Amino acid sequence: MTSELGKIKVNSIVFLVLLLAISGPSWSQFSANKMACWPQEWWIGMKYNKVQVLIKGNNLSTARAAVSHSGVSINDQYGAKNKDYLFVELDITKNASAGMFAIRITRGNTPVGTVNFTLRNRTNNYFPSPLTGADAIYQIVPDRFANGNPDNDNIIDLFEKADRSNPSGVHGGDIQGLSNAMNYIKDLGFNTVEFTPLYESNQLILSYDKFAPTSHFNVDKRIGSLNDIKNTIQQFRNNQLKVIITQVFHKAGNQHVIFQSPPDPDWVFKRDLLSLEKPNPLVYVDPYAAQEDIDRHSKIWESFDRPALNLQNKELKKYLVQHVLWWVETFQPDGVKIDQTHLCHPEFLAQLTQVLRDEYPNLNILAAPEAKDAGLNAYWQHDHKNKFQFTHLTDGPLKEAVNDAFAAYSDTHEALFPIYQTLASDHIYNDAINQIILNGDNHHSTDFLPWQKKIWPCLNFIWASC
Repeated sequence: MTSELGKIKVNSIVFLVLLLAISGPSWSQFSANKMACWPQEWWIGMKYNKVQVLIKGNNLSTARAAVSHSGVSINDQYGAKNKDYLFVELDITKNASAGMFAIRITRGNTPVGTVNFTLRNRTNNYFPSPLTGADAIYQIVPDRFANGNPDNDNIIDLFEKADRSNPSGVHGGDIQGLSNAMNYIKDLGFNTVEFTPLYESNQLILSYDKFAPTSHFNVDKRIGSLNDIKNTIQQFRNNQLKVIITQVFHKAGNQHVIFQSPPDPDWVFKRDLLSLEKPNPLVYVDPYAAQEDIDRHSKIWESFDRPALNLQNKELKKYLVQHVLWWVETFQPDGVKIDQTHLCHPEFLAQLTQVLRDEYPNLNILAAPEAKDAGLNAYWQHDHKNKFQFTHLTDGPLKEAVNDAFAAYSDTHEALFPIYQTLASDHIYNDAINQIILNGDNHHSTDFLPWQKKIWPCLNFIWASC
């Protein structure tokens, strides 16, 4: 598996930008007379038919909701700790009628407002193709690939504008550029594409990578419209290109409403401004880990503008589970990759992957943990005691061994032994040939570019063994 771009580092941040990133309210569109809800739509006939709708408005926690739509009832409702939110659980029967209906909000006998909710019929032709050892996967950061529609480079209500002179800025790549390049991708020898996140990311800096969502239920307009992305994914799949989408669970952008005005303060961990500690990728794997270490690991922010989310909060778990169901049902990919799996709480992942497996038995669910040892990597595979339902794992241990073996400083003969040793450890996996994915590099690492004199032996190894 190969990637299109490695991680770009930022060396400095202007103080004014830092100040705005901390204090700038991106949720100011919510006024006393306007309400919003997430999700805004669902599908009839899903096994996950009790949907938690999060409604935001002015002073809603003491209000009540009511619906009048065939096959839909309110199973439960209660105010959030934040007075501006109301949780409403809709029970959607298989006989419900498709269409839009109003969720009416009142306080006593006084109308407060309404939010619209849409029920859709499911399609009957969604059949994800299995990923096997025969697949070659091209990981693509859409903003860095090809600009097929310059008209969406600068969106008026999104902070960052296109600036190709800025290595860390938005460069203008989009879904139209990917659509135009479909045959090029196939000609390179790839039969599968993996898109890095497509979320709206209205951050002040580094919004090109979309790993800091500012809306879990919107796509980034600089990449394209929802229909553009949906049609391109369908185009790829119709032309024998499998599609994997990437989802992020352990963090969000600090311009997200759930950070700026969380329903419950417990949704987002407070940042320890005095700590420069990095997460420990082994803490969830370690059966002897102290609870103090687990708690500290969970709460570490990746950066000043990417807060860590509390994946053990009951309502947040439902919100995040529902958001990935929304993405799968809307875009119908062949697979879903859980970014930085080792930073997500195992109990949450067990629940998430079980829901996905129940709803989509043939969906490929990829884990991407950071692990340098096969025994630690195998913790995340299906049938482990934590009952994960992952179908595939990235091969971090082999990635490390290959990087070391073909580095400029290595003695090739001695360095090849760790590769042999890592491959010999494949017995620990259920089906290493079809379930373990070698990613030479990815968006979280520097580019995989071996020393020039060793690049051909390295490529020969990758293509001969994978």
